[in-house]
Amino acid sequence: MNQKGFAAHLAVVVVAVVAIVGAIGFYVYRKNNTNAYYISEYGCHSTPTLSQGSSGPCVTAVQNRINQTSCFAQMSTDGKFGPTTKQRVIDYQRKAGLKADGIVGNNTWGNLLQGSPGNPVNCRTGK
Repeated sequence: MNQKGFAAHLAVVVVAVVAIVGAIGFYVYRKNNTNAYYISEYGCHSTPTLSQGSSGPCVTAVQNRINQTSCFAQMSTDGKFGPTTKQRVIDYQRKAGLKADGIVGNNTWGNLLQGSPGNPVNCRTGK
C-alpha cells in the first residue's frame, strides 16, 4: 500500500472512531441531561444529600418522583422533608432494595432518576 492509500485508510479509521466515541458521549449526555432536566423543572440543579429537616426545590423533586412511582399514597409536594416524606423515602428505599435510612443520598438519587421523567423507576423492582 502506498503512502496515499495508507493516509486514506487512516482517515477512515479516525473518522469511524470519532463517530463511535461521539455517539456514546451523546447517549450518556442525553441520558444524564434528561434526568438533570427532570429535577431542574422543580428548581433543583444538583443531587444534594437530603434528610428530615431539609427543604427546598430538591425536596420537591424527590417528593414528586416518589409520587410518580404510584407505589404509595400520594404525599404533599411542599418542599419540606418532614416525617411523611421521611417515611415515604424509607418505604421507597426498602422496595428498591436500598439501605432504608430515610436519607436521600447518591444511591437513592441514582435509583429515583434511573427512569425517564414520564416513566419513573419502579419502586418494586428498582428498574
